[in-house]
Amino acid sequence: MKPFSQAAENNKGPILDVLRDYLTAPGDLLEIGAGTGQHAVWLAPHFPQVLWTPTELPENLDGLSQWLADAPSDNLAEPLALEALLYLGLEAGLAGAIIGGLLAGLSRLRNTR
Repeated sequence: MKPFSQAAENNKGPILDVLRDYLTAPGDLLEIGAGTGQHAVWLAPHFPQVLWTPTELPENLDGLSQWLADAPSDNLAEPLALEALLYLGLEAGLAGAIIGGLLAGLSRLRNTR
């Protein structure tokens, strides 16, 4: 069964509003922790100048891939397996916690203007 997140449905509009201010030039976007893929398939077509690459834990790629298969977009790349915690040092004991996130950070930037 394809995964679904009500929270992703609820916040896709506000996230789009924030990203419109930042994703104005051509480029690449790496989405860390794409979850179900709902944001990727909804947001990527709004930014045709950006190559959108979603990432997720290896065990969650099947669900993410289902969303991408059901809503293909020319600028939406195949999802990549990424265990971000390994790269951020949590597994090696270099950090005890991480606060914030990409989308939350963009929201804060917009609200402090």
